[in-house]
Amino acid sequence: MIKICDFPCNNRREAEQEEDKYMLLFKSTLHMRRPFLTPETKKEYFDNRKDIKKEYDKIRRTEKAEEIKEKKRIAYQRDKHKYKETVKQAYLRNIEKNTQMITCNCGSTLQLRRKNNHEKTKKHQNFIKSFSI
Repeated sequence: MIKICDFPCNNRREAEQEEDKYMLLFKSTLHMRRPFLTPETKKEYFDNRKDIKKEYDKIRRTEKAEEIKEKKRIAYQRDKHKYKETVKQAYLRNIEKNTQMITCNCGSTLQLRRKNNHEKTKKHQNFIKSFSI
């Protein structure tokens, strides 16, 4: 390593910023990664690599599908109680909203969670047709 200059810095980020400046100045190829990236540079870098990463992830998921499944299965077995507790909390959080009784425009009384299925019924469809004529 060659000492280029003395640089008084207050923290590590300032030192990295100065190092990056000299790497760009001398077109250094020793390091694989730049020590300092501004938020704009970082955003530009990730935007340029988005398609490449998407393709890499797609290939990785197909090649290592079994390995990924096995890791997920092991993680689930290890933390099964956490997963079950999370599902239970979500159920309890939504039970009041889902069991709320509403009255449809066609005159039917139903639970809120059944509204989508109700809208597909003949009774509701006939009401919509007669109402629109």
